[in-house]
Amino acid sequence: MGEVFNGDPEYVSGYQGPLTATLNYPMYFKLLNAFQERQTMRNVHDGVNQNEVFPDVSVLGNFLDNHDNPRFLHNNPDRVTLKNALAYVIFAEGIPIIYYGTEQGFDGSSDPYCRESLWPKYNTSSDLYLFINTLATFRTEQGSSLYEAAQVERYVDDEFFAFTRGNVFVATSNIGTGQSLSRPITYHPYSSGTTLVNILDSSDKVTVENDQFEVNIEDGMPKVYFPQN
Repeated sequence: MGEVFNGDPEYVSGYQGPLTATLNYPMYFKLLNAFQERQTMRNVHDGVNQNEVFPDVSVLGNFLDNHDNPRFLHNNPDRVTLKNALAYVIFAEGIPIIYYGTEQGFDGSSDPYCRESLWPKYNTSSDLYLFINTLATFRTEQGSSLYEAAQVERYVDDEFFAFTRGNVFVATSNIGTGQSLSRPITYHPYSSGTTLVNILDSSDKVTVENDQFEVNIEDGMPKVYFPQN
């Protein structure tokens, strides 16, 4: 996977061919606009659309932090907003890349300050570590039913973006800690009567009724729903 440090999808996509894949810098900048800077979440929609110029989106590297840029938390210290962006990266089409230290809440500025020492700060009980581990483990368990599934947008507005991959429904927002919102989901792949369970909180369940269900974001947290067995 190559690195083409440029936000223009037309330019970066030209390297896929000579290279098998590149980091998805164009999407990176759209994710920062939507989540870190709390501009409209329609930036995510635009980023997904611009991915169409790439020959193979499935092998592009999706990321929020890396060794060349200030960390996400440096410019926005709200870890709930970071969790939303991470939920997108982990389940979106492409290869999710988690830069070391994101799971520890590192917040360094430009290089070299974004290359903090992991030791002795490595903590497998940290909130972000456990959050990423839950999502990554679930993603792995889904196997090809997720990896080979198309990413389908289900709802977008200025504060909310939701999509599915296979039977996995991912709801993200940029409203931040302490904030809430509700959105009706009428475009989805589930049959009426299906109960969906949030993998981040098994007590959080919604049932599809009359071909729709309600997503209630509380304290700004993302949700990852999956049909109950």
